[in-house]
Amino acid sequence: MKEATRWVLISQSEVASNTVMLYYNTSRAALCGALLAWGAASVAVAAPKVITDIGPVHGLVSQVMAGVGTPEVLVPQNADPHAMALRPSDARGLSNADAVIWIGEGMTPAMASVIENLTPDGAALELLELLPEAMQLAPREEAVFHDDDHGDDHDGDDHGDEHGHDKDHADHGHEKEDHGDEHADGHSDDHGDDHGDDHSDHAHGDDHADHGADKDHEDHAGDDDHKDGDDHADHHGHDHGDLDPHAWLDPRIAVLWVAAIAEHLAEQDPQNAAAYQANAAQVTTELEALTAELEALLSGEARPQYVVLHDAFQYFEVAFEVPALATLSDIVGTAPSPSRLAQLRDTVEDMKPACLLHQSTAPTALLQAVGQEDALRWVEVDQLGSNLDLGPEFYPALLRQVATAVAGCR
Repeated sequence: MKEATRWVLISQSEVASNTVMLYYNTSRAALCGALLAWGAASVAVAAPKVITDIGPVHGLVSQVMAGVGTPEVLVPQNADPHAMALRPSDARGLSNADAVIWIGEGMTPAMASVIENLTPDGAALELLELLPEAMQLAPREEAVFHDDDHGDDHDGDDHGDEHGHDKDHADHGHEKEDHGDEHADGHSDDHGDDHGDDHSDHAHGDDHADHGADKDHEDHAGDDDHKDGDDHADHHGHDHGDLDPHAWLDPRIAVLWVAAIAEHLAEQDPQNAAAYQANAAQVTTELEALTAELEALLSGEARPQYVVLHDAFQYFEVAFEVPALATLSDIVGTAPSPSRLAQLRDTVEDMKPACLLHQSTAPTALLQAVGQEDALRWVEVDQLGSNLDLGPEFYPALLRQVATAVAGCR
């Protein structure tokens, strides 16, 4: 009787042990299978390390990378792209990036040497280099874009004719003899001293302080000290006075860039090439619809009448045929040269624009110097979209913001 009981106990023990071993083996196999599946999935969707320079470029790249990954942005939204110095961590990031997509040296000069010396070959895509010649615009040298008798006609028709589509832009869009105003138009436009002052107050030292204060900028083009932009080239170690870098404000150019971004990412990351191309096709359709939307907003018999604090919106003006009348871009610190300020005041008095477009960081004293708010409406708008959230919705939100500001100046 005891012997039988012992065998029963042994049998029960063996069954329990086998059950445990079976459970253990089954669980281990399931775990291994799950880990292998996770690893395979991770490899399949791994996103490249992509670095962009400024918010507008980050927005376009984010749209192309949707569902694959998220790019990084190098320049903080409230920082000065032109004067920003790279940190060691920034340089390391650029050297380790799979792709670097940037406007070019004219917008973020600090990136140029790092990209040239540290970024892997073929990783960088410079967007300004992709512009067809017909779409390239040079910085405007003059403070007033239209002659005085143009001020008698405010219905806007002549604005579109004079602006960039037959004469003025044909002349200044490819004029390359004098680049003295590049730092007023191509540099001062997006930023301010120490990232806190008006974006137009681009102080790079004594060269620029003297440059803005000694005499009227119209005389400056012939100054031997600045001929062919030599001082500016020496200052940054390069010359980028040939091209206005704010090309993202033309959605037609954005369409070209989106296609190039998708192709570039596909080359660096073939596994996700199909996703990039599909996204680019969708973004192109959306940009075409956005362009039509903004054309409708900005059209009409009464054309917007406005001046700008600095000349950052030229590509937008050309794309939508809404030319600004004048700019106060040639300034250092908080005030322009007396002759340039006088020019702009005369323009405001004679042509009676509805608005002055300015960045949020513009000093009140500078705005008042152009025109009192009760006579000239001050409208805050930032071509870099520093007040917008980064991500796929950034670029359309930026263009709508600029279009709404301009359309309100009727």
